[in-house]
Order: sequence, then structure tokens, then C-alpha cells
Amino acid sequence: MTNKPVALDIQHGGKPGSWSDRGAQAPRDPRDRTRDQDTLPPVATPWALEFPWELNVTRRYAIACAARLEQLGIPCVLLCDGSYSDRWHRVNTYNPGCYIACHVNSGAAGTTDYGRVFHWPGSVTGEALAHRIVLEVLGAYTWLPWAWTAEAAPSDRVKNTIRGVNAPGLCFEPGFLDGKEGRDWFQDESNLVL
Repeated sequence: MTNKPVALDIQHGGKPGSWSDRGAQAPRDPRDRTRDQDTLPPVATPWALEFPWELNVTRRYAIACAARLEQLGIPCVLLCDGSYSDRWHRVNTYNPGCYIACHVNSGAAGTTDYGRVFHWPGSVTGEALAHRIVLEVLGAYTWLPWAWTAEAAPSDRVKNTIRGVNAPGLCFEPGFLDGKEGRDWFQDESNLVL
């Protein structure tokens, strides 16, 4: 077993010049995607109060993941501030075994729910690690609300989350917040350790 740390980067938050970036906001009432969200009455559920932003859920699952990895004897480094290039520079000085840009999604209108682990195109180690993580996730749960795949980062938007790291870099996007399945999935504490 390696003693190199796993670097988990809680993205969307802590960027200079955009401190208020929390990612997309899940609709307060996922059943109503047509009305202006500001005019909707609050939904009396823990979801509406605790998880309105991508950053909230990403932070919770990254911290839960780090705790679980450390229980297994794998050291972790959590990052949550600085520009992405500043974070990559710091990560490269830590020489981690891998770097994971942690994300969740919102705003897909329930039409493209998925769990994906993206790796840098052409990275053999990154591709193998992405596939291994997907297999571990699929083996850990008896039911998943959406399909999971590992694939090469398809666009600059995804590549820009892992562009500057020397270690195998992955962009981890476990699902969407605005579909009923996603909402229910992320509300269950046992699902946070992916």
C-alpha cells in the first residue's frame, strides 16, 4: 500500500475574486422547474434547508470520503481555497498518489442524471483509477439511482478541473441534485461515502 496521500479538492468554493461561487443551486421544489425559483414557497424538507448549492453537498461528501480513507490508513489532503492553479501548485508539492476534483451537478432538469469519473485523456493510470473507482462504487451499493461510467474528460470545462496536476487527476461527479433520485440519494448520510 502506498503512503502517498489522496488529494481531495472541494471545488466551486474558495476562489479569490469569486468567494460567493457555490456552484449551481438546486431548485427549492424539484417538482416545479418552470416557475421563478424566488417566487416558490419554501419546501418544508431538510433538502430545501441543507443542500441548496452544489458546494454544500460536495463539501459533505469530500469530508466523509476523507474520513473513510483515513480509517483505511490512506492519508488525505483536503483543499478548498485558492484559484485552481494555486491549488494544483500546492498539490504538486504534496506529491499525492492521485488528485480528485470533487463536484456534483445541478441544472440538468432530470434529463442527464449520471455518476461519472473523468480522467485526463491519454492517462493510462488515470483511466485505470477511474474505472476502479466506478467498479468500487457499483460494488458498494445494491441500488444506484443512475448509471456510472469512467471516461476521458470530454471538454475543456472538465479538463480545466484537473489540468495542472502531476499526479493522476480525476474529476468526480457523482450525480445531480435536482432530480428526485439525486435529492433522495444525497440526503441519505450512508451514501455520502462514495
